Amino acid sequence: MVMPTLTPPTAIPPTTPSPSVTPPDAQKLATDLTEVILPLGMALSQETDCDRLQELVLKEAKKLCNADSGCFYLRRDKALELVALHNDTLKMETEGSIETILKVDPLPLENESKAANSLAIRAARSGETLHIEDVRALQESEISVLRAFDAKYHYQTISCLTVPLKDAEGSAIAILQLFNSKDPSGEIIPFSPYQQQVIQWLAAQATAAFNNQRLVQQQAQFLKGERDLEIGRQIQLDFLPETLPEIPGWEIAAYFHPAREVAGDFYDAFPMPNGRIGLVMADVCDKGVGAALFMSLFRTLVRVLARQTYSLSLLDQLTSESPRRKSGSNSSPKGAPKIRLPRTGTQALQNAITMTNNYIAETHFRTSMFATMFFGVLDPATGNIIYINAGHEAPVIYGPEGIKAHLGSTGPAVGMMPNMDFQIEQVQLAPGDSLFTYTDGVPEAHSPSGEMFSDQGLYDLLEKHADSVTETVAQVEKSVREHISTAPQFDDITMLAVRRLDV
Repeated sequence: MVMPTLTPPTAIPPTTPSPSVTPPDAQKLATDLTEVILPLGMALSQETDCDRLQELVLKEAKKLCNADSGCFYLRRDKALELVALHNDTLKMETEGSIETILKVDPLPLENESKAANSLAIRAARSGETLHIEDVRALQESEISVLRAFDAKYHYQTISCLTVPLKDAEGSAIAILQLFNSKDPSGEIIPFSPYQQQVIQWLAAQATAAFNNQRLVQQQAQFLKGERDLEIGRQIQLDFLPETLPEIPGWEIAAYFHPAREVAGDFYDAFPMPNGRIGLVMADVCDKGVGAALFMSLFRTLVRVLARQTYSLSLLDQLTSESPRRKSGSNSSPKGAPKIRLPRTGTQALQNAITMTNNYIAETHFRTSMFATMFFGVLDPATGNIIYINAGHEAPVIYGPEGIKAHLGSTGPAVGMMPNMDFQIEQVQLAPGDSLFTYTDGVPEAHSPSGEMFSDQGLYDLLEKHADSVTETVAQVEKSVREHISTAPQFDDITMLAVRRLDV
């Protein structure tokens, strides 16, 4: 950003970047450094309260310079906020909410305004100390803030010393201003080069104290954030099933590992009315905390609504091809008859997906959050599964003879738009068959060179491990981990699989 050009007064030099300290003053400076500045620096470094720290800096600076008045600005966002002001003549000592007490607005560091050319802003932008012997020689724009204060409180500001407190990058984190240095008789005089040098040393000590305090605060916030994330992670894990259903004649296994502390993936397996088992695999768009919040919402809605028994007048719905091929085609194999969906479980499945979709799309449309989801309702007695695949990765059915089918999409992702059409399909698992569901974190896992694990890599593993889904899930997890190696995990990795035992 191009800073505005500030025209210095012609009569009096506005700054003295390198004051000349006379030999007597040099000796006094050495003494003060040893007996005043360094002990004060120790006191500042031990102060943990920001308000007390800025008060201490201002009071000691006034004392060192025998200044009648002084103020302290802290940089907050893109403005300087007046946080402390002491004036002996006016018997004024204010701290904290200065803008409320004195009706003083923060000074913008970037916006053009009357205050934009003030001495405090100028020192903050340049990083230089401004030593003004008589402010009355300056342009009105540079002392508009001082003039306003003087007029309001019938005060007269003459000499001024403005010192920036700078961080390691050279940016001003605060501004210390002192006004009207006095000689022993009480007459207002300019600040001396010695006083400027002393205050610059004090500013350096104060800057270290403020930086230390800021680091401590940042560390505390970081630790609090870490603690909050850990709590969030534990809460999210509590949303996943603590144990998987034990189904006679069936084997079920799952795996979940988030890419971050919290995740947008989730799976679920839970009992439904009439002995059915609900199987859910879902992936909320995006990652991190936002996705994790919606994960809990999706999971809760789907599970609760799936257990309702009221009708949506869908019991006579017919379906076409079963199972649907990976291409997602709706056409039935030649000569294949229409298959009537079972009455039990159909309305619960449709309730869960349709009502969840409408609630998210109508209530939380501003967030643009949605989830791809596979929801199947398993009848353990027959091996029949009715399902909706809402834009999710196609689950795989495989057996001893290899992969049999891919259960492609039957509708859009859940939560994108209200009143969407979700078709129900069904598939039969014969003894020895398995259903494997997963999120895209499996095939899209990246190696250090950027190569993806791939769908085919997954299919090859499924065909090799058809006799146990527990073994299959473990082998897929191991292979994906070996593929990722030293690369960061690209996405959440989640798997859920069921197998009909060959008994």
